[in-house]
Amino acid sequence: MNSKKVVLITGSSTGFGRLFTETLSGKGHTVFATMRDPGGRNAKNASEIHALAERDSLPIHVLQLDVTDDDSAQLLSTTWFAD
Repeated sequence: MNSKKVVLITGSSTGFGRLFTETLSGKGHTVFATMRDPGGRNAKNASEIHALAERDSLPIHVLQLDVTDDDSAQLLSTTWFAD
């Protein structure tokens, strides 16, 4: 049985979100690590996560998501998780 999962984590730039991103991807789970503004104010954090994924061959995808913005959530769902 394959126990690998696909996980969506919010707030992946710092704190528990970052910890869960690193831990779960390290266990082989595919992680969609979301954060606000990964190309702007969180660019350093996004870059660090990309570097970690590259260095350790981890299945991490850094994505833009502001959970307080319906348009942001809709864009993410239609771009990445559409049927």
